Amino acid sequence: MNILISLIISILCGLVVMSFSHKYYNKAKFFNAFNVFLQTVCTNTQFFQDDIKKIINAMPQNNNASYNALINSYLKFLSENDQQKFSQNISTLTELSALDKEKICLFFYELGHTDNTTQLNSIQALQKHIAERIQETKQEINTKAVLIQKLGIVLGMAIFILLL
Repeated sequence: MNILISLIISILCGLVVMSFSHKYYNKAKFFNAFNVFLQTVCTNTQFFQDDIKKIINAMPQNNNASYNALINSYLKFLSENDQQKFSQNISTLTELSALDKEKICLFFYELGHTDNTTQLNSIQALQKHIAERIQETKQEINTKAVLIQKLGIVLGMAIFILLL
C-alpha cells in the first residue's frame, strides 16, 4: 500500500512539473495556426479578394484557444471598430511577446484598409516574422520544454525513492 501511495504522489508531482512545458507547445500551435491564416489571407488577396469575414468563416476551427481568441477579437473589432478594446484583447495573449502583439495589431488595423500591394507586403513581412518565431519556438521546445519534461520525470522518481 505504501508503494502505491508513493507511486501516485510521485506521478502527480512529475505531471505537475511537466505541465509547465505545455506553454511552449501552445506557443508553437498558435504561430502555426496564425501562419496558416496569413497564407490564406495572402492567397485570397492575390486572387479572390473576398471579404475578410467570409475568409475567416470559411477557415476550419483551430484547437488553439489563443488563436481562436485572437480571431474572435478581430471579428468583434470589425463590427465595433474599437481599436482600444482590440489591442487590450491582444495584450492578454500570454504566448506573444510585446513585439509580436504590436506587429499583429498593426497588421489587423491595416487589413482591408490599404491597397492590394501594400497588404501583400504587410502580409509577407508578418509571415517572415512569424516564420522566425516558429523557428525560435521549435528551439525552445527542443531545449526548455524537453528539459522541463525530463526534470518532471527525475523529480517524480526522486519523490518515489524518498517516500519508500
